[in-house]
Order: sequence, then structure tokens, then C-alpha cells
Amino acid sequence: MNLEFIYHIFLNASLVVKTVMIILLCLSIWSWTLIINRFISLGRVRRQDKAFSKIYNQGVGFAKLIDFTDKQSDLVGVSRVFSEGVASYKTISNIKYQTPEALMDLINRKMTSTISEEVEEQDFGLNILSIITSISPYIGLFGTVWGIIEVFTSLGSLQQVNIQAIAPGISEALIATAMGLFVAIPALVFYNIFNRRVNFNETNYYNFQDTFTGVIQEDVHRRLRQQSQEPKE
Repeated sequence: MNLEFIYHIFLNASLVVKTVMIILLCLSIWSWTLIINRFISLGRVRRQDKAFSKIYNQGVGFAKLIDFTDKQSDLVGVSRVFSEGVASYKTISNIKYQTPEALMDLINRKMTSTISEEVEEQDFGLNILSIITSISPYIGLFGTVWGIIEVFTSLGSLQQVNIQAIAPGISEALIATAMGLFVAIPALVFYNIFNRRVNFNETNYYNFQDTFTGVIQEDVHRRLRQQSQEPKE
């Protein structure tokens, strides 16, 4: 089977089956566009996360991490979470009038919001891939059933029934199912791959948040102790 054979079947198919094939072709193009987009986007996130984690695991302190994030043209992933956490901590004013719990709540809420936004951006298009995975086989099956119905309907007008008479109709009907599977299988495979990656990233970001806020909390307590020891005017 080759593209020329499929094209020949398409030209000789009924209007309904042609419509089904066109819909499946459009879904396939849409699916692969999303797959390529997510592959590029999540690849960029993975590279930046890997570079950030390499510096973070060296235990060199936040100064080099801040320097790393400042050099990035577009922050994504854990770098974005870290940057927003640092920015939130820096913008907190009147620390002497705040309790440590209140300060950490403000920072945690900002980082949690950033993680949610980041995961939502990484998750973009995956729900569409899931829908394409679900509906494509049924659309193809509808084309197959319709094609077979047309074949059996046409048999009533034939004086002699043989394989040559019904083969073209059966072929066009089965091609619809094959196209449905051709669309659904790659969408399903890449949906699972991307979904697993996004879930892994989300867990990693929340783990980092716990570690980051632990360090910040120690710094908050240190600063509050220093301020409490300052002589009152």
C-alpha cells in the first residue's frame, strides 16, 4: 500500500467517506503540530532545568543561581519558580512588623501560583491530544461502517456479485479505520510521554519550593533576631 493507492481510493470514495478522511487528515496535522510544539517547548524547559539543577546541586549559594536566572532571556521551569520566589522575598517590606509565618505564607503563595502557571503552560495542548486520541478511531470506524453500508446497498442493483465488485468499496471503508488509528496512535504515545514529563516537572518544582522556603525561613528568623537585638530609639 502506498500514497498513490490511498489517493486513488480517496478519489473514488463516497462523499461521506471523503469527508471522514479529510477530517482525519486535519486531525493528524493538528496533532503533529501540537506534538512538535510540545517537543520543542518541553525540551527547552528540560535543558534550563538541568542547567539550573547543576548549579543548585553544587551548593554554591543563591548568588550564582540569581546570576544564572538573570542571564536567561526567557525563564521557564524551576528557574522561573526560583526567580519569582527571590523577587517576592526581596519585595517584602517592614519585615520587623511581620511574623515569620506571615512572610513565608506570602512567599509560598507566590511560588505556588508560579508553579501553577508554569505547569499550565507546559500542559498546553495535551488535552487536545487526549481528545484526538479518543475520537479519531471512532471517526474512522464511522467511515468504515458507512462505506460497508454503501457496499451492501449497491449489491442489490448487481446481477452478479463477485470479489471484484465489492473490493473497492470494502477497501475505502477499511482505509477510514486505518487512518483513524494512524491519527490516534501517535497522539496517544506522545500524550503519555508529555503528560509524564509535566507531572514529573510539577513534582520537582514543589520539592524545590519546600527546600527553597526552608532556607528562606531560616534567613527570616535570623533577620528578625538581629532586628530584635537592635537598640530601640
